[in-house]
Amino acid sequence: MTSDADSNLEGVPPEEIFSYLEMQAHCGFFGFSFTLVWFFLAHRLRFINLLSFTDTDLLLLLVILLFFGAPIYPLGWWARRKFNKNEINAARNFLRLCSVSCIVSFTLLMWVTGGAGSPFVSLFVMTFTLTLSKVKTPKGPQVILLIFLCSFLISSFFAKSHPFFSDDTLKELSHSNLNYFALLVGGIFSFIIPTGSTLYLKHKAAKQK
Repeated sequence: MTSDADSNLEGVPPEEIFSYLEMQAHCGFFGFSFTLVWFFLAHRLRFINLLSFTDTDLLLLLVILLFFGAPIYPLGWWARRKFNKNEINAARNFLRLCSVSCIVSFTLLMWVTGGAGSPFVSLFVMTFTLTLSKVKTPKGPQVILLIFLCSFLISSFFAKSHPFFSDDTLKELSHSNLNYFALLVGGIFSFIIPTGSTLYLKHKAAKQK
């Protein structure tokens, strides 16, 4: 008799799992790049001063970038390997681990950049949608919903109770062109990344036939 976790893997084509690994790598790369660009522009436009960050502040920023960026290479490498059926379970577990890494990054990032008002919320919702459609759990989709919802609420709560930036800085950022265009770009790429990644994977699959 198979467990719930095993039954979730039965009948799932291996290329679906490994294609999603590669798609997750694309999302991680964009999250990593978008975070770097946002902090760089916020510094250049003098909303924040990275040079005045404490060691703890810099460590937090580094953790966010690492949790976005660290899985990119192994995800892409693993997705390009040829697997046998016995390795699908391992791939699924690795996919879950990468999803957790992404959630941690977004939770910290949204807390730092204003919680519910963060320009990264749309990308977080995109990640939730992709995770919901591809990552199976023994308890069903409600577990994924609960994890993402708690992450969003925690980041929003701490953004108000323990803000990373001062209230004045957050107010300036929220009314700035930087935040407006970050929201715009984040919203646009929330559509483009899944679509572009899907088209890329279909094109790659067609070439392999």
